[in-house]
Amino acid sequence: MVSYWSSCTAASPIRSTAAANRRRRRRQRQRHRRVAAANAPSVPFRQAACLLQFALLKIAAAKDSTKVMNPGDSQHLTKAEDGSCTAMEYDLAKAKETRTQLLMGGCICIGVHYKFGYMQPLLITCIMNLFHLYDCKPLHIHLLGKKVERPWAAPAAANPLQQWAEKKKAEAAAAEAEPETKKRK
Repeated sequence: MVSYWSSCTAASPIRSTAAANRRRRRRQRQRHRRVAAANAPSVPFRQAACLLQFALLKIAAAKDSTKVMNPGDSQHLTKAEDGSCTAMEYDLAKAKETRTQLLMGGCICIGVHYKFGYMQPLLITCIMNLFHLYDCKPLHIHLLGKKVERPWAAPAAANPLQQWAEKKKAEAAAAEAEPETKKRK
């Protein structure tokens, strides 16, 4: 026989089903928020990749055959025997480098977000990618129609170690030149 107390405390099937439905809906909302939060920062990565892909198509369609002397090193660049390459090859190589840098940085940040739940690196990377796209010279040439001299130098702020080494070389050269001027006097 069932006691009065046990019948009052036992959850009715309607109450347990309603509570389970509320919990399920709450979990779904939380999951949708997490997915939306993860996908929102990845949109600029996709847009940047599409913009660079469009630039690559425009570069290939332009078929600029002017020679670029001393283009530098790149994994995407093939040089002739004299060390030169065409402007089309140079622009393609630089655009592919930019695309690779953007996608690798984006994948790393998205991986960090999924593993640890950090949102700040995603937001900062999205903002920095806009600046990186603005510095991409092939986009300036082929999408905006600007005239840029090739080969272009890497931004000076891109390598602080190189700046420090050049500063130390200049200081050493100044220190060597200083005793020679004292000996002459």
